[in-house]
Amino acid sequence: MGASYEFGLGRSRSLTLAADMMYRTKAWLSVDNREVLTQDSFALLNVLASWQSESKTWRASAGVKNLTDEVYKTDAQEFSSVGNIQTAYYGDPRTWQFTLGYSF
Repeated sequence: MGASYEFGLGRSRSLTLAADMMYRTKAWLSVDNREVLTQDSFALLNVLASWQSESKTWRASAGVKNLTDEVYKTDAQEFSSVGNIQTAYYGDPRTWQFTLGYSF
């Protein structure tokens, strides 16, 4: 789910604030459904602020992905026939982003 709101700053300039959230229920990530390779339910929250100049040539944005720094597994593999190796892959931690753009 997500939402955004654009504020007019006069003379055709604008500031947009946006946020989105993703929720996922418990997931079994391995073929054999091993409890150690499951991911409990979790939510991810992202926020973004964007500015655009009057001439629409300059734009800037700043945001944070995974605002709450949630630790979560995205995938897992288990190789029971090869030494019972179990591997989990994790999603990105809190990530900051900044952009500056110019259109000509």
